[in-house]
Amino acid sequence: MTFKAIRVEVSGRIGCAGAFEIHSPSYRRPASWLAAALPGFAAVFAGVGLGRFAYTPIVPFLVQDGIGPVAANYAGAANLAGYFLGAAFAHQIGTLTGPGRAVRGALVLTFVSFLACAAPLGFAWLAFWRLVAGVTGAILMILGASLMLTRVAAVARGRAAGVIMTGVGLGAVLSSAAIAPLAGHSLRFVWFTLAGLALVAGAASWRAWREEPGSLLEPRPAVASRPIGWAVLLIVFAYGCDGAGFVPHTIFWADYVARALGLGPVWATLSWLGFGVGATVGPVAVGALADRLGLGRSLTLAFLVKAGAVALAILTTDPLALTLSAFLVGALSPGMSTLISARLHELVDHRAHGKAWGLATMGFSAAQALGGLGMSSAFAALQSYPPIYGAGALLEAVGLGLAVWAGLAPRG
Repeated sequence: MTFKAIRVEVSGRIGCAGAFEIHSPSYRRPASWLAAALPGFAAVFAGVGLGRFAYTPIVPFLVQDGIGPVAANYAGAANLAGYFLGAAFAHQIGTLTGPGRAVRGALVLTFVSFLACAAPLGFAWLAFWRLVAGVTGAILMILGASLMLTRVAAVARGRAAGVIMTGVGLGAVLSSAAIAPLAGHSLRFVWFTLAGLALVAGAASWRAWREEPGSLLEPRPAVASRPIGWAVLLIVFAYGCDGAGFVPHTIFWADYVARALGLGPVWATLSWLGFGVGATVGPVAVGALADRLGLGRSLTLAFLVKAGAVALAILTTDPLALTLSAFLVGALSPGMSTLISARLHELVDHRAHGKAWGLATMGFSAAQALGGLGMSSAFAALQSYPPIYGAGALLEAVGLGLAVWAGLAPRG
């Protein structure tokens, strides 16, 4: 399978909590694939790039502002729980309101969540709005990306998906570059800046989400039921292990580098910049790797590298090595989704891919939510990060074993 095929599979179904399609027979195709990709990019940039990944470098400044590391980490876990809820109910929300209106509502609530977080009203207030940002992030990823891809000719969907998914990495990059200097003045400046960026993304793409007659979200036609084979189940569990395995980087990283290792918030944000750069180039890199090595071997290598990258965080205090750890984990975040989706396509009939990918994505988001809450509780009890990063590396190693086992198991 070529990289173009891999990207099409991932983009068409990424984050899909259930099997569904967006039907919009009255939509006119834009003049180019790029005209459709840019609104999708804006949605993913606001909902995931900013709504999720901008929070990590803010944590050290929240701690300085009196929130406390345990409370700040629980607020980060609330975002993961919100993402799971959004992924679970995105289909129903899109059906009730129409996908375009759902995306518009999610863009507005993402903007409001940043403004609300600027109010110093304590942990419960912060955690609630981080939960809201998680829900809206999932809706923007699932409905926003899928709706835009229905407006692109099949031959150009790979390129369009690549542009849309760069929103994740670019959001992390921009927030990492801006947060340290802004937080030096006031933490409110950080939240207002994120709100402003979300407002720009929403305003720039607003017209693209206009509902037109005939636009609706419908259940996918039923596929003949067949048992899911062991190979597919093993990949699904491996993906869940990955979802929980890199939680330490996405919640604790900045506080770990800044406070626990004593490197300060500047190095914390600079190393997190490596995560954003990695997330930007990751899908392209793993796609090229898959074309050379094949999907099975590439997936195995990805788990091996990611386990090592998570473990590297507790094996060194060198700032450059820590930045490398963040870069590799960032690259293998959207990159892993690319490989998992394509690997499932190899293991099942193409008509059953939506069912298998939906199951895998639900498992992934549930594992992230449970992992976030469990690891935040572990930190509250232990007040130490190395055991948590060790658990994350172990989970990635278990995912590696499951991926290898899937290559030996009968196909479903």
